[in-house]
Amino acid sequence: MDDSKTLRSLAYVSLVYGGFLVMLFLALSYFAIWQHEFLPVFPENPGRRLAEVNQSLAPMLSPTMTPLPTRFERAEDPLAFVFSLQAIAILLTGVLLVVNGYFLVNYVRRKEHREIKKFVTSSLLTSEEKTVYEELIKRGGEATQKQLALDAGFSPVKVYRVLKRLEGKKVVKSFPYGMTKKIILNEA
Repeated sequence: MDDSKTLRSLAYVSLVYGGFLVMLFLALSYFAIWQHEFLPVFPENPGRRLAEVNQSLAPMLSPTMTPLPTRFERAEDPLAFVFSLQAIAILLTGVLLVVNGYFLVNYVRRKEHREIKKFVTSSLLTSEEKTVYEELIKRGGEATQKQLALDAGFSPVKVYRVLKRLEGKKVVKSFPYGMTKKIILNEA
């Protein structure tokens, strides 16, 4: 169960962080295209120019320090900013994290669903049916009728009767397999 909790928390962190990055890209695009202003996210962006400098902090700065910006000038080419390498990297990282989170959540849900189904199925079975069911699970969900008789320690006739009851409960399916039958757990 600890793996499920870890995967679930990782999925939610991935969804939240990926959603944040996608929203950041959308906010940057909004300010670049519709407001024609660049936010100070990418300092090496050549299209960004400072319009004003904070005059109150300028005397306090040493000659080697640059003054802090208070306002940004309108962009000359907003699409160049939106389609820059950094902006596309933010968008792709966000989308990948959202997709990763989605698939992790689905994986954890399917895993928990299988565990719950296995628990409910095994709790509704008799002791003989439970023994055959557990032997099938040990073998990966499929085995021959002869293998089940050997592993469970029952006679072939008893295994046949137990499998007929399990088929009636729609827990297993059987198919002809040479001189015996192939038994497969029903996943539906």
